[in-house]
Amino acid sequence: MTKRLFTLAVALTLSSPTFAGVRVVFAEEIRTKGAKQPGFVVRRIDIDGSRFRIASPEPNPVFETSLDDGATTFLGSDRTKTQSPLARDKNGHLGPLTFSVEDEKINVGAPHPGPTICGVATQTYSVDHSRVLVTRVMGLARRRDRATDHYELSVGDIGASPAAVRVLLSRGEGMSLASHAEAFHGFPLRIVGHLVEGEGTTTGLTTDFRLGAVSIEAWSWPDGH
Repeated sequence: MTKRLFTLAVALTLSSPTFAGVRVVFAEEIRTKGAKQPGFVVRRIDIDGSRFRIASPEPNPVFETSLDDGATTFLGSDRTKTQSPLARDKNGHLGPLTFSVEDEKINVGAPHPGPTICGVATQTYSVDHSRVLVTRVMGLARRRDRATDHYELSVGDIGASPAAVRVLLSRGEGMSLASHAEAFHGFPLRIVGHLVEGEGTTTGLTTDFRLGAVSIEAWSWPDGH
C-alpha cells in the first residue's frame, strides 16, 4: 500500500516536459574524508527509449551503451563482450578471499515537493541503506564492516527510465544504491549521498557525493548506431 501511495503521489505532483529522446548532462562532485581536494567531473547520458549510452569524461569519451534498458551494457563498439551492471550479486572472490553482504536493510522515505531542476518539477525523498560487509579467508570470517548510506533523491518525469543513471551510479560511489530498483521512483535529477564504510573503526571511510543535472535537451539515437 505504501509503495502504491508513493507512486500515486509522484504521478499527481510531477508535471514536466517529456521527450522522445533526451540528453542529460550531470556534474558530479565527490569528497572523501582525508582527501586534499574534491573530485569533480562532468558526465553525459543520452537516452532514447530502451537505448542509452553513458559518455566517460572528456576529452576522449568512451561510451558504455545499453540497448535493453540496462539489462546488459557494452563498451565502445564491441557488442560481443556484455556486462550486467544492475544484476545484484552479494558475493565476490579474490584468490583465497571471499566477500559477502549480510544484514542488508533499505528504507525509502515519503516524498515531498522538491526543487525545479533544469525546468523540471521534482519530488524529493530519502533512502537509507545499511549492510554488513563480511570478508572471509578460506571460509572463515575475518572481518565485518558495517556500512551505512544516506541519500536524498530529487526525481522528475522526463519520459526516460532511470536505468541509465543506475548504471552510472554502479560505476562509482552510488554502487550500493544502483542495485535497488525499488529506490528509484522517477528519473533522478539530483542525488546527494553521505556514505560511511567501516563505521566505528579507525579505518572507516566517509564519502560525500553529489550528482546533479545541469542541462536537459531533446536528443535522438544516431542512425546506424
